Amino acid sequence: MTSPENGSLGDPAKKTDKATILKWVAFLLDDLITLPGTEKRIGLDPILGLIPGFGDFATSSVGLTLLAAGAKKRVPKSVYLRMIVNWALNALIVFASIGAVAWWGARLIWPSN
Repeated sequence: MTSPENGSLGDPAKKTDKATILKWVAFLLDDLITLPGTEKRIGLDPILGLIPGFGDFATSSVGLTLLAAGAKKRVPKSVYLRMIVNWALNALIVFASIGAVAWWGARLIWPSN
């Protein structure tokens, strides 16, 4: 996806149709920042993920909203399946790591021996 500077995403302040808003949300989460010296882009998703508890929950919730919008828009099945797999893997890794941290924290507070 291209950046909003070249106008390809439209101006969300002037154009409030759902497709434009969804494109902006995807851009913000995935492609907002270009890493210096590379063509690689990252968004707010990994940055928000650094906030314990809130960040991962927020980005997973937004991803679930994008999945619902994709179903409503009837995106091609192959694209939708890829969306589901990407979201599920992300959510599984995030929540498994949260569970592991909670388990180790509990072990520190309540030692078994």
